[in-house]
Amino acid sequence: MNPARIEITSGVLSSPARVECGGLVSLDFSNVGQLLYFVEIVEADGSRIGLYDGPFYAAALAEACRFARGEGIPVHDLAGGA
Repeated sequence: MNPARIEITSGVLSSPARVECGGLVSLDFSNVGQLLYFVEIVEADGSRIGLYDGPFYAAALAEACRFARGEGIPVHDLAGGA
C-alpha cells in the first residue's frame, strides 16, 4: 500500500454545492465557474479527508504544509501552483 500523503488539486466547479443544515437542504451556486483549490489527506487505503477548499492557492498550500508538519507526511502538489 502507498503511504499516506496530502494532495493539493484544483478545478473549476461545474455544479452547485449541496448544503444540508438542520434538516434543510439548499444549493449553493456561489462558486460555480470559479477555479478552486482542494487539499485532502489521502490515507494508505485510498480514503480521503477534505481539509480545505477555496479560491486561494496560497491558503491551500499553507493548510497542506500545516497538516504535513503535524502528521509527518509529504505534500503532493498536483495543482502546480496554478
